[in-house]
Amino acid sequence: MKQRSQRLLREIHRLARCYHWSRRELMNLSLVQRQGYLELIEEELDAQWSAGLGDS
Repeated sequence: MKQRSQRLLREIHRLARCYHWSRRELMNLSLVQRQGYLELIEEELDAQWSAGLGDS
């Protein structure tokens, strides 16, 4: 149970930092929606990281 709470807290934290949505808005997202937005964040970060490697 504690692990699930920690994971949710980290997910909400990451989404809030990226999208600037309120806690209430974020908590109203379904698990599928949250996971979708988190995947988009990861894809964007991966693309930025990969683009940075090409600059060397």
